Amino acid sequence: MTATQRWVVSIGLLLIVLGFFKIGALGVAMVFVWSAMLFVWILYTLVVWPRKCISVNLRYLICGAKIVYFRNISRVVLRKDDGEMILYRHDPKNGDVRLFSLHREKFPTAARKDFKIKKNKADKFNKVSHKIIGKVMMFSPGVELVGVEDLVNTGASAPAKRPKRPSFEILPLTARDPEFQKASALSKEYRYLHFIEKAVVRQAVWALEGKLGFLDIGDEKSGAVFPVFPHPQHAEAYAGTLFPEYTPTPILIKNFVHEWLPHLQSEGITVCVFPTPRVDGVRMEAQRLQRVALAGIARHDASPGAASSQTGKAANPIATK
Repeated sequence: MTATQRWVVSIGLLLIVLGFFKIGALGVAMVFVWSAMLFVWILYTLVVWPRKCISVNLRYLICGAKIVYFRNISRVVLRKDDGEMILYRHDPKNGDVRLFSLHREKFPTAARKDFKIKKNKADKFNKVSHKIIGKVMMFSPGVELVGVEDLVNTGASAPAKRPKRPSFEILPLTARDPEFQKASALSKEYRYLHFIEKAVVRQAVWALEGKLGFLDIGDEKSGAVFPVFPHPQHAEAYAGTLFPEYTPTPILIKNFVHEWLPHLQSEGITVCVFPTPRVDGVRMEAQRLQRVALAGIARHDASPGAASSQTGKAANPIATK
């Protein structure tokens, strides 16, 4: 029950109580009328309202009486033209079982003109569907995605086409990220998705290194925590005045996935993905991040235009210090 619903119920009960203090037929009428209105409101709140609302939480979504946990999702189908998203769970006996579906036409809108109604419903559908997809990808790394072109949704508009894999060119530490402000303002869940997307495209991640080694932002309670970033500018901004002795250091994505993450897992070190100076990043086990990164690399390699122009000996795509 929302705050508005609680207020309505409270006021209704108060009016019923006040009605008892009235004398004669007026008091009886007030009690009867307000009791009937309160009953109708409670019925609407418990039966009709939940069917119209969807709540997307960190680990699950709630729609009416249905709860869907993201870790149980094995397949996501997004049909943009039809305005439909379907979540499936794999059952060994029955195959893919349909758990939840989201429909564009069921989103409410206060617009009156046809083109505005269509646009508002499409914007709301895109925003909610991509938020759900982001949560599913976080908690179910091996999920099969059908109809999803990119991993990052930065707003309510339709997702952009996946950028082609760049050739092995130098990305200096002084390079500026055109998406710096936009990416920094995302929630930590979407910064996590932004990190995965950019890591497989740029073929590298960045950490902060100082004279005594790499930066550890953990404490006695959380243990060692290793922060990583999708661009040197983000790492530089995070270091800021708190860790001025640390500078961004690139790590090739293949080395990060196949060497660094297994080592961090064996040492019991948690990875903090894309923290900012104001908001912490998503903290997760290195093994889980490795599965997500491998799935992202596989999807990127299988996408059109992913052929690399690299020839001969592999070169380092990032300028080192």
